[in-house]
Amino acid sequence: MKRLLAFLKEPPLWFLIIWYVLTAGLIAGSALLASSAQENAPHAGAVYGFTALSLAYAIYMAVQWVPRAKHAAKERLRRNKYTESFLESYSLRTVVWSALSMLLNFAYVVVNGVTAVLHHSRWYYALSAYYFALMLIRLVIIGSAGRALKKYGRESREFARRKLDLYLICGVLLLVLEVSLSAVVTLMIVLPRETDTGLPLAIANAAYTFWKLVLAIVNKVKAGKTHEPVTQALRSLTLTDALVSMFSLQITLSAAAGGSLPLQFNAAVGFGVCLFTVFLGIYMIFDGIRRKKKFTASAEPAPPKGQEEKGQEE
Repeated sequence: MKRLLAFLKEPPLWFLIIWYVLTAGLIAGSALLASSAQENAPHAGAVYGFTALSLAYAIYMAVQWVPRAKHAAKERLRRNKYTESFLESYSLRTVVWSALSMLLNFAYVVVNGVTAVLHHSRWYYALSAYYFALMLIRLVIIGSAGRALKKYGRESREFARRKLDLYLICGVLLLVLEVSLSAVVTLMIVLPRETDTGLPLAIANAAYTFWKLVLAIVNKVKAGKTHEPVTQALRSLTLTDALVSMFSLQITLSAAAGGSLPLQFNAAVGFGVCLFTVFLGIYMIFDGIRRKKKFTASAEPAPPKGQEEKGQEE
């Protein structure tokens, strides 16, 4: 028993791979069982129990192995000057992940657009339009920052000024995005049944959405500490995206469970997301104007010493 416990505490990599594959199969089997007519059968309880134990052990091992894997990956990546720059620069990592998010937005545009055409769904048309607008804003911010970097250089004052311009523009574009977002939220509330994808798929999506929201909040706080305009702008877009995903998940779960959530609750959460987007855009506009004034004032030459003393005497 001691040898077994020691093995489970420090298992080899091949055992972990087998266990994670087994856990994924149990989760899929439990989801199918929960959506079938045998969800309350005697053997269903045993399957759910084994799934819970397997998932608990998988989470335990992830907590044990992730820090080691992360450390090993960093050490290997630091051997290359390009990947080392990626590790050391939070702003560069933000741009890279935002570019990947832009590709994900494009996938959402295609999937929701095809679904809208096939099912003649106004809900999916609006959702596709929202993700298309979000993709364009990310493209504008990343593309403009890249051109300014190439033209002026990383350490130039002109590049710093252009980054503040992009921060201010992102605040304005968030207010424009609110038009698309309001349409999405309205149709989500009015036509909740169009989001019905089944309870198992909705539950699987819940874990991803929760993790996405937590990461968005953490990175938004971290970006605020850097005071780097492009990083802050991109993280603001990511936070807005995560909040919309959370609201979409709420509607999906409600529809999958038979529409148990009241309409007033869905409306309050949905338009709360809209209001937050408006406030975030307005804050970025005023903050961008304030920072640009401060930046311009810091570039003005100080008056000569003799002239300053003369002014004080007068």
